Amino acid sequence: LTKISFGNDGGNTMHTSGASPTIKRLRRQAYRFLAVQGVVVLVMAVIACYWGLLSAWSVCLGGASVLIPGACFIVILFKTARARDAKQIVSRMYMGATIKLLLSAGIALLFARYAHPLMFPFWAGFVGAQLGHWLAPCFVSMDVTR
Repeated sequence: LTKISFGNDGGNTMHTSGASPTIKRLRRQAYRFLAVQGVVVLVMAVIACYWGLLSAWSVCLGGASVLIPGACFIVILFKTARARDAKQIVSRMYMGATIKLLLSAGIALLFARYAHPLMFPFWAGFVGAQLGHWLAPCFVSMDVTR
């Protein structure tokens, strides 16, 4: 059963500790997508070891600049589920995606500026993590009804 509290949050908050089975499956699926991205980055880093540890480290930093905002988005998205109409849900998703994109760009710029990675492997890791998200449906079941 879902725990509902009427607090200062301006609405009914359903905490995911008691979330419906469908919400729990969606949360697990989101983490699986993130795991596929991480595996893609790790495989790329192992391949980059051929060119040296700095290349592998650069791939990891590029991937992390995508994975960290993705993990933050998942945590925030599934922390609470509020009863909203469809327009509010879509609006919140677009806002979250925009924040995720800006956070990715900010982290990438910080890593590029202060960690001094090799640029080609760094951006290859960044793009590889993005491709991992697009490839995840090939490896993760999209059916959330079971």
